[in-house]
Amino acid sequence: MTGFKCMIELTKQANPINCTTLADIFPVIANTTGTGPFRAPLSGNFTCFNHTYVDGTGRGKMIGQINPDWCHITYSGNASVGPWAGAGLYYYCGGTTLLVRMPIHTFGLCAMVRLVSPILLVGQRQAKHITMHRRKRETTEDHFDLTKNSLTYIDAIGVPRGVPDEYKLVDQIAAGFENIPIISALFPVTPNKNVDRINYVNYQVMRLANLTKVAVEGLSAQLSATSLMAIQNRMALDMLLAETGGVCHMFGDMCCTFIPNNTAPDGSVTKALEGLKALSKEMHDNSGLDNAITGWLDKVFGKWKAVFISLCMSIAVFLAILIICGCCCVPCIRTLAERFITSMFHKQEPKGAIMLPLLDSNGRSGDQDSDLENNMN
Repeated sequence: MTGFKCMIELTKQANPINCTTLADIFPVIANTTGTGPFRAPLSGNFTCFNHTYVDGTGRGKMIGQINPDWCHITYSGNASVGPWAGAGLYYYCGGTTLLVRMPIHTFGLCAMVRLVSPILLVGQRQAKHITMHRRKRETTEDHFDLTKNSLTYIDAIGVPRGVPDEYKLVDQIAAGFENIPIISALFPVTPNKNVDRINYVNYQVMRLANLTKVAVEGLSAQLSATSLMAIQNRMALDMLLAETGGVCHMFGDMCCTFIPNNTAPDGSVTKALEGLKALSKEMHDNSGLDNAITGWLDKVFGKWKAVFISLCMSIAVFLAILIICGCCCVPCIRTLAERFITSMFHKQEPKGAIMLPLLDSNGRSGDQDSDLENNMN
């Protein structure tokens, strides 16, 4: 059954034979459903239905009439259109009359229509041809420009400034005290800290590159499948609506929507993803420490490398303590003990008193006077 015949059968029953797809798109709704506000068309090229039902008195209720020039084909509404209402299907009967079904005991000329949301999707190619009044306030695109709305700046001597405290990795004041000449000469801790910070930043950048690559790969795969499904759905709708001119015949100029194929092999998403993969590989190749000892331990001990290193460190610490005690502590303790024992058991004898000669008023001693007297005798 063709698409047009299915649309007619949907006004008579819920699930016509061989019309499952359209029955899912336009399910049955209550006949009392309201239509809501809409804007009447100024022209059209519709498939119309001329409802000519009258009651027994020869009269019926007039529901409206559109301009016959808008109808490229007209069918008898009495024999074709049923009383069922479907979601998304309406009957425009001219003026401001929009119905969800053709009521009984009525007559008039109506067209089966669908409502279009007043939305225009503008691609990048069409955007440059549209002039818009720019507001004084900044547009949303400015929030994605890293050169705008930023607190950072470069001062007169070329040093970046303005980073908020919650985003700082190092305190400038503490680093300034560490770089005092005397302190930095005796305790050069700042270079070691800078090495660790560089390693930390490099590791986080590599993680960010890996996570971004995974995210872009997932979005690219999903967007590619979504674009393919949209094209397939459009082709299916065009085939179903071939008798009425297809989808664009129903929507007119508003049907033209450009979908950029950025996920193609030469698309911008694919190129950006390839560049991100190359950047991640380059960062991984330029990172890592090539230590021959660590490589030899991994090759020889494998998963037991950590146990072996811990055992060797324990033995090394024990030997260092033993050497320090045997070469320094034990000799010092032995020497102190010997001195203490010697001072306790081998005391020195006291020295004898020294007798000094007595001198007279002339500066001669008593022995010299006695010798002089003996010589005179």
